[in-house]
Amino acid sequence: MRLEAGKMQTTRLREALEALYAACDHKGRAAYDPVRFLHRCADPRDIEVIGLLAASLAYGNAKAASDALERLLAVLGPRPHRALLRFDPRQAIKPFDGLYYRLSTGRDLAAFCFLIGQALRKHGSLGDLFLHGYREEEQDLLPSLGRFVRALLGGDTKAVYGRSASNRLPQGLRHLLPDPSNGGANKRLLLYLRWMVRPPAEGVDFGLWPLPPAKLLLPLDTHVIRIGRYLGLADRKTVDAKLAREMTEALRRLAPEDPARYDFALCHHGMSGACPARPTRAHCLPCPLRPACRVGRRYRSEF
Repeated sequence: MRLEAGKMQTTRLREALEALYAACDHKGRAAYDPVRFLHRCADPRDIEVIGLLAASLAYGNAKAASDALERLLAVLGPRPHRALLRFDPRQAIKPFDGLYYRLSTGRDLAAFCFLIGQALRKHGSLGDLFLHGYREEEQDLLPSLGRFVRALLGGDTKAVYGRSASNRLPQGLRHLLPDPSNGGANKRLLLYLRWMVRPPAEGVDFGLWPLPPAKLLLPLDTHVIRIGRYLGLADRKTVDAKLAREMTEALRRLAPEDPARYDFALCHHGMSGACPARPTRAHCLPCPLRPACRVGRRYRSEF
């Protein structure tokens, strides 16, 4: 009996998420998402560079983050891959003087660009750098992501900071590239991986890197966490890597080859205001997730 009830609950959840996925205007909502910056480019080499910059700045106030990224991209010009390949901070650092975003100064952003440029010169592309640290036997991409970040941060920053910063990198630079081994949720870097790995079926992600989407983890923003808890994907209170794995595993049971399939729709269901922090009957009544939602079920007797 318990097994049968579990199957019914799984079926209900899958149907609700598929309804949300079908109702989501993926291309339209992409205009309100950091991924829009990547869609300005046609060259995959520029897309992966802009993707890392956009994901690293995707925290705090969305408008402020977008404005900071616009200013940074204006400094780099229309071909950021080419600009970073040639980036010499001793000659190109002055335009960064007026740039900053929250914890990161213009010098931190210049160091970030310099590190990316060093990786491009050594490996050819950011995708090749990631693949260099990829291990097929690992369950998900988080360990490989850690190796990717440590390889980037292992570059030389002396030309930017005027001293060796290898032992203790400035906080503003470390915040742009947090080390996944610290156990955090890694939302921004996992978002970058989703853009690079998931296929472009919905016109959002790019599928540039030949890695299995089945190994992606959910990039947990506040909307995905809140709605995921409404759906019973996880009950863990701490927002960390364990929560990302727990919620991803719940979705992997529904879509084994693509557990991040519903991420964009869930995120924008919250961003659009359709599912706010305090949903009311008016929000829940038309919601495609209501049959599987703990909050929506409160209103069933009233409908």
